[in-house]
Amino acid sequence: MTADLPEWFYPGPPGGWTADMLDHLPPDAPRHVELIDGSLTFRPPQTAFHMLALRSFEGYLDPPGHLAVIRGMTVTLGPRQRPEPDILLVNKSVISAKTTTFQPGDVHLVAEVASDESIDLDLKWPPA
Repeated sequence: MTADLPEWFYPGPPGGWTADMLDHLPPDAPRHVELIDGSLTFRPPQTAFHMLALRSFEGYLDPPGHLAVIRGMTVTLGPRQRPEPDILLVNKSVISAKTTTFQPGDVHLVAEVASDESIDLDLKWPPA
């Protein structure tokens, strides 16, 4: 199975991947990569159900002016934890053109759509 993985992925750095390494993956790396317990996790393609559920939920959000709704970005929970929730509500003040992740103190809401395809990862894998 390792023959299907790119050279840079396997075996990975000694001691596992760290949160800051996600910003330096090669250009051919998948767009949505999460770091869970020091391991890179690639998100599968989204289903139409997933996209429609996100769009519907996002449409109901009406945050105050100092907050912004964000999709497709990570939260750095620790040196070996950088998950990518479906929707975040974050402080606008920390958003810049170079922002690639958010700190927990800047996050006010996290939403994750669970589907048949993602239920194991969404409910069983995240660290306690």
